[in-house]
Amino acid sequence: MLLELLKKANVLDAGSFPQNNSFNDDFSGISSNWDDTLLKTKLCVPPLQSSLISRPRLVKRMDDGFERKLTLISAPAGFGKTTLLVDWVHRQKIPVAWFSVDKGDNDPLHFLTYVIAGLQTLLAGTGKAALTMLQSPQPPPIEPILITLINDVLRIPKDMALILDDYHLVDAKPIHDQITFLLENLPAQMHLIIATRSDPPLPLLARLRSQNQMTELRATDLSFTADETSVLFNQRLNLRLSTEDIHLLDTRTEGWIAGLQLAALSLSGRKDPPGFIKAFKGDNRYVADYLTEEVLNRQPEPLGNFLLRTSILRRLSGPLCDAVTGKENSRQVLNTLEKTNLFVIPLDNNRNWYRYHHLFADLLEQRLRMKQGDLVSELHRRASQWFAENGFKNDAIDHAFAARDVGQAAQLIEEVAEIDWDRARESRLLQWLKQLPDKIIAANPKLSIFYARELLNSGYLDDAEKRLQAAEQMLGSTSIGNQAEKALQGRIAVIRAYLSARKSDGSRIIQFADQALKFLPQKDLMWRSVAATTLGIGYGWAGVGDLVKAHQALSEAIEISRASGNIYYHIFAGSGLGAIMVMQAKFKEATENNRKFLNLAIASGLEQTGVVGSLYGNLGLILCECNDLDEGIRLIKRGIELSELGRDPVNLASCQVNLLKALIYRMDFAGAFKTMETINERAGDFMLPSWITATISALNVFTWLAGGNLNAAQKWLKERNLNVDDTLENLHELEYLAFAHILIFQKQLDAADRLLQRLIENATAGDRVYLIIEMRLWRALIFKAKQDTATALSELKIALTLAEPGGLISIFVGKGKPVAELLEEILDTEKRGHNQQTGFSRSYVKKLLTAFKTYTPPPIEGLLEPLSERELEVLSLIAAGLSNREIGEKLFISLNTVKTHTKSINSKLDVSSRIKAVARAKELKIL
Repeated sequence: MLLELLKKANVLDAGSFPQNNSFNDDFSGISSNWDDTLLKTKLCVPPLQSSLISRPRLVKRMDDGFERKLTLISAPAGFGKTTLLVDWVHRQKIPVAWFSVDKGDNDPLHFLTYVIAGLQTLLAGTGKAALTMLQSPQPPPIEPILITLINDVLRIPKDMALILDDYHLVDAKPIHDQITFLLENLPAQMHLIIATRSDPPLPLLARLRSQNQMTELRATDLSFTADETSVLFNQRLNLRLSTEDIHLLDTRTEGWIAGLQLAALSLSGRKDPPGFIKAFKGDNRYVADYLTEEVLNRQPEPLGNFLLRTSILRRLSGPLCDAVTGKENSRQVLNTLEKTNLFVIPLDNNRNWYRYHHLFADLLEQRLRMKQGDLVSELHRRASQWFAENGFKNDAIDHAFAARDVGQAAQLIEEVAEIDWDRARESRLLQWLKQLPDKIIAANPKLSIFYARELLNSGYLDDAEKRLQAAEQMLGSTSIGNQAEKALQGRIAVIRAYLSARKSDGSRIIQFADQALKFLPQKDLMWRSVAATTLGIGYGWAGVGDLVKAHQALSEAIEISRASGNIYYHIFAGSGLGAIMVMQAKFKEATENNRKFLNLAIASGLEQTGVVGSLYGNLGLILCECNDLDEGIRLIKRGIELSELGRDPVNLASCQVNLLKALIYRMDFAGAFKTMETINERAGDFMLPSWITATISALNVFTWLAGGNLNAAQKWLKERNLNVDDTLENLHELEYLAFAHILIFQKQLDAADRLLQRLIENATAGDRVYLIIEMRLWRALIFKAKQDTATALSELKIALTLAEPGGLISIFVGKGKPVAELLEEILDTEKRGHNQQTGFSRSYVKKLLTAFKTYTPPPIEGLLEPLSERELEVLSLIAAGLSNREIGEKLFISLNTVKTHTKSINSKLDVSSRIKAVARAKELKIL
């Protein structure tokens, strides 16, 4: 009788098992290099059971909710959440991406990988670019990955739903942040459904509720009505209960479906159902315990033991259960359990994998610990061994820890870490490593190195260094073989190089990166690619400034990353190489390089990433230097947009610096000051490397001087305490160039020239050609001001020779009329028959002069002529509220002189009154 009853009833959560339908059976769209690590049954929509009790009132609510962004089904265990979803999906023929969440899905990138895999069941290739980003050894922040994925979803041709079942098992805030971002940017054809035992901590729920963008189904909605309870007991199970009994059961259970089914199981075979119902305790906190006891106590002992001992497993298969229980008939037992509906749920069409209903599994495991607690560790150990032997390393690690077998866990972690780089802050690897006893890690140099890597990637720099030191001590005291020891020393050096990059220590970056490339085996591609890229950073930016070596290192990194198959890292290295080419003034090569990698990024679906933002930023700067300011600024702003979306502070700051240069070229000082303010504000929000902060510091000075604010520049100089004869550090090269600018504005031309000569010599050693051109032009202006035309022309000719191959224009035009006059002098000299051998063409000089003649600043309000020092003094006193007479007395000048200065200030600021002058000066950050 019991078996017959159980065959008929099907009202509990169906769980995650598959169906035969066109949009869930095909997993061919999932990339082959990662799908083996996924449990695909978690992505299958459960099948529709013929005996399911349909609930039209709830299906209609689901239909209505499909027009909104979110449907939230929130109720305790056993209220039929999954069953409702299955009924709705199948009956309405809704295309869905289904993801049944479990406790092991709390790593943010692991979670997102499953979401992408689910979407690929709807359209092959969806999220391919996002997966490429996830597979990077240093993945970008989550948001650019989500942006790429969202854009990909737009390709899905029809309305669809993403269903996250059992979402209450998520307790990682970064995953909640992912879902929040997804909801805020949800594509029009996409609907999100969350089934959970408790409301998720998503901050936008209240807003969605107020905007009527969320449908909610709760326990009161899902509870069986008296009519539905009657259908279950009298039509499905044929128990012939009276209306009074039905009402009493419904009241006692409050419509809780799990309680009703458990009651049905307990009623089976009883001669006095009404008596049982009257004695039935309806408090939901105790119903499950009471009825499970009733069910379990009535099972044969072998079956009861099977249920208890397999309760430690999140999923079940015949071979796995054989290994755990020591029996050989587990597949038949699982089939029997399914047929009797004893809370076991199939996970695939072939009935190879199952799981217990969550509530039932929890209660079984609780009973196991109470009755056979001494067996728990051994059962987990057997499960770990089986999972390890069958390629399920993550499950094997979890069970090894549950078995307290830290040796097995350590061995498995080492195997996983070998192929799994940083997956997110507080990644699963880091969590596992933290669970290992220190004595285990202290005896294993490889584990210490992996621990250091994960700590570094998660921002724990000091802890990472301690782990590296421990690994080095072990290598010095163990005999693991010369080649193996060198390989591990190479990995230590990679991490040390990356640590040094975080601290902007260029010499140590190079020291450790070189050591890494020397020691690492050629086949260790991923580690070598990180080492080569970090070496390029050391030479190019971190204070060393040797662009020839930076070029070589990044070229090698490009080749290694290509060989490793990591497209994201390949583009990252390519972007760095393009930036080096710009600093070398190889603008044509840089344009070709950046466009090549930009096209690769677009073809790979990575166009929405921060690294692509840097490609746009560099291309935009090149166009601005070639006098296409409008298009160049458009591309730079596109780069800023992508860098902001990608939350990449270094790329963002670099793009903003490029924009600032471009706006100064356009003489858009209002825009330049606004950009400078934004850069300074953002710099305080992030831990930017020193080479970025030094650049920002210098750009502040250039902007102040371009706007005529010598006072601010002089204040900066006093704070920095720079001297012409200081030992020059490449890391602060731009700041010393800014110092030279201040000296020129102060008319200290000899001191400025002495400093520029030293800077040119320093830059020449590092092949920093772009800076050399800039500094040669300033020397030309110095000598022109000193009326030494011959030396001025000599400096200008060197700048022309260096600049013509890259086609630079704006760097000349931006220096104004004096440079144009020197260019005219060059042509006049040739006309007078004084032709000299030069490294540049006459046509290039004419092109520059044409740019001078045709260039007109855009109609943007800005300070077109700088204020003099005296005018700045007068302006500051006007802002302080002094009258003209008071200003004259304070500055020891006549009233007429004050009026003359005031008139000049108003003219330069393009205002008509003292009040407007002060307001305009504050807008331009002059005051």
